[in-house]
Amino acid sequence: MKNFILLAILASILNSCLEPLDSSTYGNHSKLLVVDGSISNQPGPYTVKLTYSKENILDTVEYINDASVYIIDETSNEIGFTLTDDGTYSSPVDFQAQIGKSYKLKIITHNPDNNYESSFCTIKEPSCIENIGLKAGMAIDEINNKEEKAVVISIDASVCSNDETFLRWTIDEDWVFDLPTPLYYKMIGESEFDYNTDVIKSCYQHDRMQGITLYSFKNQASNQIIGNNIYAVPISSRRFSRRYRATIKQHSISEEEFDYWRKLKDSSEDTGDLFGKQPIGIESNITCTTNKDEKVLGYFQTSGITQQEIYVTTNKLKDLGLERYIRRDCIPDTISPSATRTLYEQYLFLETHSSMIFYRPLYDKMGMGVIGLLYTTPRCSSCDANQASAFPPENWIEKD
Repeated sequence: MKNFILLAILASILNSCLEPLDSSTYGNHSKLLVVDGSISNQPGPYTVKLTYSKENILDTVEYINDASVYIIDETSNEIGFTLTDDGTYSSPVDFQAQIGKSYKLKIITHNPDNNYESSFCTIKEPSCIENIGLKAGMAIDEINNKEEKAVVISIDASVCSNDETFLRWTIDEDWVFDLPTPLYYKMIGESEFDYNTDVIKSCYQHDRMQGITLYSFKNQASNQIIGNNIYAVPISSRRFSRRYRATIKQHSISEEEFDYWRKLKDSSEDTGDLFGKQPIGIESNITCTTNKDEKVLGYFQTSGITQQEIYVTTNKLKDLGLERYIRRDCIPDTISPSATRTLYEQYLFLETHSSMIFYRPLYDKMGMGVIGLLYTTPRCSSCDANQASAFPPENWIEKD
């Protein structure tokens, strides 16, 4: 049970997608407020996501859609957030947190009526990213649960202020991959085909780095780190089929927030036995002001962010001595005329009776006559089936 709670906390914060938590471990509290909110020196809008924890694993999501959410600055100015999606509240687009200023989060819930507030948190001076490096290494492929060759992202960073600096890294990932069997044709009659001039050949996908990567300059002799590994991606990932972009965000955070992430990381690496570290001991910086005994899950995060991006191409993989990913599971099926159906009748039948998709005709060796139809699967021919987009992400650079 402990591992389920911990993984849900990690999923909610790392993916910015709240996974309701099983709260049966938390004593008499039938359900707990779960908060995932952050602000930074980067332009908004910022979001705060609210759900209640689940009383058991099989319960459905309980989003909180009737709360009042505010950011309050050190001069008592209140910035109201607006509900923009289930459980998600967004700041005004013109609000941007300022370096050196302090802010706190205020939440008012109804049914039950409760008030919640975080402590005041200061936006830290961002630290400097000196260089982003790539090298070959090893990583665990989570699908096959085995170690394999990987692209390792490393960073050189330095302190840009006199404050003790505590760092956390997050990475937004975008990549493009080619569809093995694009839908070039549509059949319109016996041996008649229309060519699709708007055929989609490539898809773009997005993800975020899993895991927690931290560094503390406290009590360190140097104010610089060189070649610090922050992420490793197995080359079996489709990320490396054509072009991959990692947008590295370096968060300068408070020592209190650093300790929160460190405890969460330590607990996630624990074996989870009865006497191991318990996630209940990971204190939030948010409290219920109307019921001091009520616990809150999550953390109001504030940080000064510096970011850089790096692209990985197939040529770069060669420079690292690594091979690009090649998808090998898209083997087409051939449909031929039957004793009772012509090719076009086969096509019409399969349009309504099969999940397979026609993508091009099969010609004889002379290239003169159609002898069959080639069919593929949605995952081999559609961006939607891969939870991907046919359009590139913002500021995408297609070529170096």
